[in-house]
Amino acid sequence: MADVFAEIDEAMKQEKLQNLWEKYGGFIIGVLVLVILATAGNEIYKNWAENKNLKQTEHMLVLLEGDNKSEIIKQAQELQTGLKGLTMLNVAGDLARQGKTEEAFEIYKKMAVDNALPREVRAIADFMVLRLMMSVKTGQEITPEKIISGLEKIWNNPDSPLRYHARLEAAVILAENIRNYDDAKKQLQFLISEKSVPDSLKQKAVSLDVLYGLKNTIKTNEEEKN
Repeated sequence: MADVFAEIDEAMKQEKLQNLWEKYGGFIIGVLVLVILATAGNEIYKNWAENKNLKQTEHMLVLLEGDNKSEIIKQAQELQTGLKGLTMLNVAGDLARQGKTEEAFEIYKKMAVDNALPREVRAIADFMVLRLMMSVKTGQEITPEKIISGLEKIWNNPDSPLRYHARLEAAVILAENIRNYDDAKKQLQFLISEKSVPDSLKQKAVSLDVLYGLKNTIKTNEEEKN
């Protein structure tokens, strides 16, 4: 008898399933098709994006081998924002190393306010604007104190990738432009004692700390003689 009830129960289940399929079968198939297409489309997009990234990276590397900076900048506008930013940073860096400070400064200044560029790229450009400011005509009226104030905003930002570099730059300005060796050494001591500071930056801080210690001694002796 139990087998009979089991057969009846199974038949009822099959009938319900049949009714559901007749009523919603088209919809279910449509959903399944969409899922399959979405999965396939995602894979196609990923492959396309990877291929595009590879091609654009290759294009960037080819561009950077050129000597015509204006043409490189022009073609860089067609790259994805990250690669465009890297290309522009490379161009500006090359110009700065070649002594073309004014040209490099103008590129950095435009990049610093270009919200289409990645935040990290804009942060580097902003730092370089401050670093080059006193070396260009437009910044000759800017005081070292004002530049240090701009650097302070960077080193007080815990998310800035250049917060330690900003302290090092401030130490250099304090020592070389203001001859305030005590405050310069305070910045350097922070970098020397902070555990999270990269070793390469820490070594520079140690070297400058020794140098500015000697210069401070010379300055003190001169003041005592006068």
